[in-house]
Amino acid sequence: MNGILVVARREFFSYFSSALAVVFIGVFVAANGAATFFVSDFFGRGQADLTAFFSYHPWLLAVLMPAIGMRLWAEERRAGTLELLLTLPVTVWQLVLGKFLAGWAFAALALAMTIPIWITVNYLGEPDNGVILASYIGSLLMAGAYLALSCCISALTGNVVTAFVLSVAASILMLMFTQESLLTLLPTWAAGFATDFASGISFSRHFDAITRGVLEFGDVLFFVSFIALLLFLNCQVLEARSMNKPAMNTGIAGRLVVVVSAIVIFLSINLIASLKLEGAQVDLTEQKLFTLADGAKAILADVREPIKVTLYRSRDLINAVPDLQPHATQVAGLLRSFEQQSGGKISVDVVDVQPFSPEEDQALAYKLAGFNLNRAGDKGYFGLVGTNTVDTLETIPFLDPSRQAFLQYDLARFVHRLANPKEPKVAVVDGMSMLGVRDAGRMPWAVVEMLSQDYAVTPLPPTMTSVPPDTDVLIVAHPATLTPQAEYAIDQFVLGGGPALVFVDPFAERSAPSQQNAMIPMYPSSDIAPLMTAWGVAMDPTKVVGDSDMALQTVGTAGRQQVVANYLPWLKIDGDAFNQDDPVTARLNVMRMSSAGALHPVDGATTTMVPLIQTTPNSMLLDQALVMQRPNPNYLLGQFVPSGVRQVLAAEVTGPAHTAFPDGKPADPEGGDKGSETAPQLTSGNVNLIVVADADMLADDHVVNRNGQPVSSNGDFVLNAVEKLAGGDALIALRGGGQVSRPFTRLQAMQASADETYRAKEQDLTKELADIQQRLLELQAPVQSGGEDLQAMYERQQAEITTANTRMMEVRRELRDIRAALRSDVDRMDTWLKVLNIGLVPILLILAALGVALWQRARRSSANAQPVGE
Repeated sequence: MNGILVVARREFFSYFSSALAVVFIGVFVAANGAATFFVSDFFGRGQADLTAFFSYHPWLLAVLMPAIGMRLWAEERRAGTLELLLTLPVTVWQLVLGKFLAGWAFAALALAMTIPIWITVNYLGEPDNGVILASYIGSLLMAGAYLALSCCISALTGNVVTAFVLSVAASILMLMFTQESLLTLLPTWAAGFATDFASGISFSRHFDAITRGVLEFGDVLFFVSFIALLLFLNCQVLEARSMNKPAMNTGIAGRLVVVVSAIVIFLSINLIASLKLEGAQVDLTEQKLFTLADGAKAILADVREPIKVTLYRSRDLINAVPDLQPHATQVAGLLRSFEQQSGGKISVDVVDVQPFSPEEDQALAYKLAGFNLNRAGDKGYFGLVGTNTVDTLETIPFLDPSRQAFLQYDLARFVHRLANPKEPKVAVVDGMSMLGVRDAGRMPWAVVEMLSQDYAVTPLPPTMTSVPPDTDVLIVAHPATLTPQAEYAIDQFVLGGGPALVFVDPFAERSAPSQQNAMIPMYPSSDIAPLMTAWGVAMDPTKVVGDSDMALQTVGTAGRQQVVANYLPWLKIDGDAFNQDDPVTARLNVMRMSSAGALHPVDGATTTMVPLIQTTPNSMLLDQALVMQRPNPNYLLGQFVPSGVRQVLAAEVTGPAHTAFPDGKPADPEGGDKGSETAPQLTSGNVNLIVVADADMLADDHVVNRNGQPVSSNGDFVLNAVEKLAGGDALIALRGGGQVSRPFTRLQAMQASADETYRAKEQDLTKELADIQQRLLELQAPVQSGGEDLQAMYERQQAEITTANTRMMEVRRELRDIRAALRSDVDRMDTWLKVLNIGLVPILLILAALGVALWQRARRSSANAQPVGE
């Protein structure tokens, strides 16, 4: 070990004996900065990450690392000191490892000199520093691989220039193994194998995988084993050239066998790792973006038949849209994780779609969304297509970056549909007459028609005694007339893990009217209190939610006059009312509810209630009896006193619960005994529910207009809820993920501040400019004599025109100055950051080198000036 350190120390400090260290580090830092800020348009991308910085590392290191390694052995051979080195009391492998570690440490120092750009991106925004750290580790590993390759080539020649050229060529070849241009030269029968092999040994593939923020064991093992292989070959080359140590000379044939064996071992180790250790990784991303949730793993474990997934993406589209770049990285990474976790059941292909290509024809056939790339109308694509063994087809037409927080959920749902191709069954207990009676001419409500497009909808009577066992989701709408046997059936279904979507209501305005008074529902309220209490959630059926901020405008009466006023119980729901962290409500726009109730957890509940829809704090609970009288809207507004509490209108309820029937199954409708038990009673279980405190939201006038066009997101809410529940426990457990898009928050704040400072003045000047232009139009009217000298009037008019034109030019100049000032601070920061990141380190290095040189010169002068006798 001491021998290695001695060699490494000697070699490392030899770099600083000349200008090589300063030149190399200066060029490396400046080239990285120029590529980041100018070639990659760092500021134009607007993302607080270092993707633009690391994207050029493979190519920069492919040139600069050979500049370090070319001299390690070629210089020794040229100077004739190689044989002397081999006679020293150190082994060949100690010499090789010592020189390599010295060069690698020097490369690490060069990488460390780029840390100012890491500081810069943290100054501009809030980057994912775990991703940046992983990328630095990947760069250092790749630099070591390049260096080991260069060391081996350097040992083969005594010419430094030759060693450099060959090393650069070999390094670039290791990058370009996966380039399609190389594979097109191969015959068809060999292309598949060549693609897999090239991808397996490509530096760029393994480096790109690490720059996602994930250290996969296979990627790290590849670089480490490649370095070990090349250093071993380096030793073999040196031993073969040594004439002073007979033990080293085992013959050409024997040494060839050793070399081939080493290469086979290298390939075997990486092959075994790719097969047996897939998925072994350390996710360094801040929000564990590439760590599969337990729900996703459960869905992947349930895949029994092969599934083929094809990602159609246009490279030009990804490069043109900055927000798509980090999103595309996450998509590729998660698909790779899905492929690994499935144990080979899922295969993922990536297709680059070019305009007017066969791949574009396929994308069009699958109805993927295309986006214009240029004025010529060329399209770009970023969508997903999946098929299974029974030719079930699923697509995601566009992988929208605005849904990046739900990417894992969307992909898991996509796979779940392919793994379970049978049509899900939805059973409906209908207390709203929403299913209709086609024979009687009563058509199903629009929301039922929407459900029927993707699910098999089956009605269940309120007198049922069991829920069909093949039911995927149970919908209970306004359960005002359920028998105890029906409640027991629901209780057992839910405790057995059956998901349910329940709509209760304190005042179901759209339910069947009373025969005595058509203005009053036959069954105005429903809350199935025993079941809901057992589930840990409650709603007071005598209270209706009113909200002054969400109230819909309606027409009321005041005596004989009609008035327009906000009606507190009718709610327009949008924006912050929706839970943005849940896929059921995250993408909803506007919903409508009428006379909804308020949900709240029961004291001592063992379940967890997560709000999906809430009111604003400007809400209060109104008496149901008062609302049923349909009072004047202004009367309710006069009684309104905000509670300051956000009432829960819909919630997800999950977790352990106990039965609502601790005494067992209730007696049959005829009043007999409890009857024979066909199955043992479940007394507890984990429930998966979505409870909504309004059933009127299902009515057609809340969902569609007379032409059948959607007027709200009510239908989307029901479809989203059923879809999530139909996915079972695994899909229900998946919620929103982490943030991928990270804008330059500091630049945005500066821009907002500048807008606030200058916008008011700009508006004043714009108004003044419009007034001047209007005045000029008036002045240009023909002069008419009104008893005044015509010539004097004309001269005064011309003077006013000249003054107006002069002022108009001044206003326009001031407007230009203001608009320039809006960008001045940002542009100034842009310039300074470029100067600091591109030029600061090289300048400091040059100054440090000059300082050291002057200090050494002064020392030598001082030593030479001392008297001989001293």
